[in-house]
Amino acid sequence: MSEESAKLLVVDDEESIREVLIDFLTMEGYQVKAASNGHDACDLLKVETFDAVLLDMKMPGMDGLELLDHIRTLAPGAFAIMMTGFGTVETAISAMKRGAADYVLKPFKVQDVIQLVERNLAKKALQRENIQLREALRLYELSEQIASSLDVERIADLLIDTAREEIKADGVALWVQSAESKAYTCERRWMRSDLDASHLEIMSSINVSALQKHAEEGVHIFHGDEARALLDHDAHSLFGVLSVPLVSKGDVLGYFVAFAFDDGASFLEGKRKMLAVLGGRASAAIENARLYQDLESTFKQTIQAFANLLEDKDPYTRGHSDRVSKYARMIAEGMGLDKAEVELIADSALMHDIGKLGIRYEDLNKAEPLTEAEYEMFKSHTTRGKWMLEPIKFLHNLIPGVYSHHERWDGKGYPLGLRETEIPLHGRILAIADTYDAMTSHRAYRRALPHDVAIEEIKAFAGVQFDPELVEIFVTEISLEKRAKKAKAQRWESLKAPSERELPAE
Repeated sequence: MSEESAKLLVVDDEESIREVLIDFLTMEGYQVKAASNGHDACDLLKVETFDAVLLDMKMPGMDGLELLDHIRTLAPGAFAIMMTGFGTVETAISAMKRGAADYVLKPFKVQDVIQLVERNLAKKALQRENIQLREALRLYELSEQIASSLDVERIADLLIDTAREEIKADGVALWVQSAESKAYTCERRWMRSDLDASHLEIMSSINVSALQKHAEEGVHIFHGDEARALLDHDAHSLFGVLSVPLVSKGDVLGYFVAFAFDDGASFLEGKRKMLAVLGGRASAAIENARLYQDLESTFKQTIQAFANLLEDKDPYTRGHSDRVSKYARMIAEGMGLDKAEVELIADSALMHDIGKLGIRYEDLNKAEPLTEAEYEMFKSHTTRGKWMLEPIKFLHNLIPGVYSHHERWDGKGYPLGLRETEIPLHGRILAIADTYDAMTSHRAYRRALPHDVAIEEIKAFAGVQFDPELVEIFVTEISLEKRAKKAKAQRWESLKAPSERELPAE
C-alpha cells in the first residue's frame, strides 16, 4: 500500500481538531475517517482496516491509553500517534509502553502531524519490505532444499514444517498417487499435539476425488461449509482447508492439504502463494525421486544379476556374495556410516568377485594346491573386476571395493601392495567380510571352520592383514548378531508344544 492511499482514523472529542485534521490529511491524499470517542473508534476498527490511528489522550468514557490496548487487538497492523495537551516525560513513556508509535503535543501545527504520519508510514513500509524479503529468502531456502532432495519422506517433512511454521496450520496431510495403481494414499500426517483422534479422523477422511475437481484451478482455499463438503462425513470442528495439488508434466502426483480447526481460523492468500511455489518444486522433486528410485532399482537388479551369474558358475561359492554383503553391511553400520554409504559398501560386496567370471571354473576349485601360474591367474580377478566395471559409468562407485579387497594392512596384498589407510575403506571392510565367509564356508579343498575358530583367526591377523579397528567392530557386531539369533531360537523353542521339542537321545 502506498503512503497516498493509506487509511487513517482520527479519534478526538474536540470537533474542531477532528475537522482540521480531516481536511489537511485528505488534501495530502490520505483516506480519513473520524470518531469522537474511544467506543466509536473500536466499532470502526472492528469492521474496517486502518494503517494509522491518531488519538487524543484525554477523552470521556475511554481515554487514549485504554484505547491503545484495543488498537493492539483490533488493528495489530496499524500504528498509533498520541495527541495530548498534558505533555510530560511520564506521559510519553506510558503511551510508548502501551503501543504508541509516536506522540505530538497540543496545540500542534498540522504540518508536524503530517510529518509524523509520513515518517511512521515510511517506517511501516520498510518493515513490510523486510518481512517480505525474509519470507522470500525463506521461500528460496525451502525451495532449494526440496528441489535437491531425492527422498519423498524428506520432501514431505519440509512441506509439513512450512505449513506448521509459516501458515500456522493445525494439521497437515500429504496424499500421493501410486505410480502403479494410481490410487491415492496418505503418506504423511501431522497435527497439533493438543488435538485428539477425532481431528486425525477428519484429516484421514478428506475426499481426494473432491479435491481433483478443483485441481485444474490450482491451489484452493476452502472455508466453512465449503471445507466440510470435502470430507466423507460431517465434521463441525473443521473451519478451513488449503489444498495444494502436486502437478508434474500435467499429471497430478498428489495433494498437500492443510487443515484449520480453530473457530474462525482462515488461510491467507499470501501463504497460499508460498505453498503454491513450494508445491511446484515439491512436484518436480517427487517425480525426480521416483525416477531415481527406478534407476536405483535397475542398479540393484544389475548387481544381483552379475552376482547370480558368478555364483551359477561356481556352486562351491553359491551364496558367498550375499553373505559377504551382509557382513560388510554389518561393519559399515557398526561404524555409524550414513545410509547411502552403507548401501554402496553392501553393493560393492555383492560385486567383489565379479572378475572371477574371466577365470576357468576348474582353476577356481582345485582340491590340490594352485600352481604359481594358477595363483597369479586367481589374483588377477581384482584387476579383471575393475576392468569389467570401468565401461559401466553407474557402477564406477563399486570399483574401489572390488579392486582393493585383497590388499593387506601390512602392505603385502595385491594388486597394488597398498598399506594401512592407503587402502580404500571399502576394500578394508570387504577384506574382513570376504575372509570370514571364506573360512566358514565349505570349499573343494577343505571343510568350513567353526565360527569361533574363524573369529580367532581374524583377530590374530588384526594389524597384519586387516584394519585392527574394523576387526574390533566386526567381532562386536557379529557377536551381537549371534547372541540375538540364539535368544530368538530359545524363545521359539520355549513356545513349542512338548511333543514338538527335540527329545534327548536314549
